[in-house]
Amino acid sequence: MSSREMNFNYFRNLLKTLKNKEITNEDEKKVVLYFIKNISVGEILALRELEILGVKNPIKIIRSLILKGVLEKGEGCYNLAKDIREELFKLKHKGIIRI
Repeated sequence: MSSREMNFNYFRNLLKTLKNKEITNEDEKKVVLYFIKNISVGEILALRELEILGVKNPIKIIRSLILKGVLEKGEGCYNLAKDIREELFKLKHKGIIRI
């Protein structure tokens, strides 16, 4: 098995978790990628940065992703959901990604 195939296998669980969350439109994908890169972000900053990234109505998309279990609402912040964070941390621990 090549190193490229091995790296993809490590991502399989993360991709499966995200697929099960039924992320359907481009704005949802942008928001998920934003939170994969930034795991926990203050409410105001997240909304501003997502608007800059071209997300139309970021609060609506965030609420949708909270209901789907992709994001969580903290005190004054939004976080990537625990199960997705755990998959990311496993990848980090194995040295596959840096977050």
